This record gives sequence, C-alpha cells and structure tokens, in this order.
Amino acid sequence: DMVSMIGAMPAGARVYAMQVPPGGNFIVADTGAPGGFIGANTTNNGTVATGTGTEQAIPSASWDNEPTYTFAPGRMFQIDVVGGAFSSVATAQAANIRVREGTATIVGTVLGTWEHIAPAGYNGAAISFTYMTYVKNSRSTAVSTKLSLTIQRILGASNYSLYGDASVPLSVAVQDI
Repeated sequence: DMVSMIGAMPAGARVYAMQVPPGGNFIVADTGAPGGFIGANTTNNGTVATGTGTEQAIPSASWDNEPTYTFAPGRMFQIDVVGGAFSSVATAQAANIRVREGTATIVGTVLGTWEHIAPAGYNGAAISFTYMTYVKNSRSTAVSTKLSLTIQRILGASNYSLYGDASVPLSVAVQDI
C-alpha cells in the first residue's frame, strides 16, 4: 500500500515513490508515462440500437460489459470504437455514430462523432468500422462516468443499426495515453 501525495492515480499509472522507514510508502510524482488500458464496453448481442432520423443510444442492458471509466485530470485518453453498422434498404444511406459521456444517453457531452456510409446495394449487410478519437480531461478533478454509443441516420429513409456479434464484436475501449 502507498499513500498518494498528489491525488488519485489511475490503475497502472507509473509513479515516483519515496519509502520512509519504518513503513511509510508515498507516491510523490507521476512519471507522465501512459497509464494503459482502462476498460471497454463490449457486446456480441447482434443489433443493439437502431436510429432513424432521431439519435438512439445502446441500452445499458445490451452491453455485456459496461464499466465506469475514471478520466484523471490533465491526462489524454484514446477512445477506440469498433463494430458493425447496417442500413435496412438498398439505397445509399449515412448515419452519425457518437460516443457520449453518460449511460445510454443522447444528451451527454459528445466525446467523438463519425459518419458511417452504406453504399447502394448494401442493405442488411453489416459494414465493419474502426473509429478513434482523443479526449483530455481539462478539469482539475477526475471524471468518473459510463460511456454511451449512439446512432442517428442522417441521409436516406431507412433504419440504420449498430451491430456486434461473435465475429465482429461491438466495443468502446479507453486507454490512458
């Protein structure tokens, strides 16, 4: 056990320590080195959210794993979103996929947003994607939150769905970089 003299530290953080006999161990500085993997939302439950013209969030019950993430102050984080999405019709369609702060929300702070495009002829076929964004906690305190993944059709007149299965799991993974 160690006592931090610099505040809360993320799991896996590399630190400078001082040992003061007869048994006091103190964290005196953060090395600034990456803290590594923090956690991941994951699901292989098939279609988990379908957007039309309105944004839809994946319900908490659809995630196999939905951790609470702690974003330490002053740190940069990489968020990777991997999975599949598909349109219900054969004409060209597009949707916005977003990561938001909070549980199953369409109003939480947007941390990342991407356009997913389904060309004509791809109805019903999941198109795999890998998206990445970087965020920094500029606050002076740690932020602890779950993360939401949402979808909203922005072009066309179809249902546009987020999808994950055993072959192409849907995930939101966070690393302290």
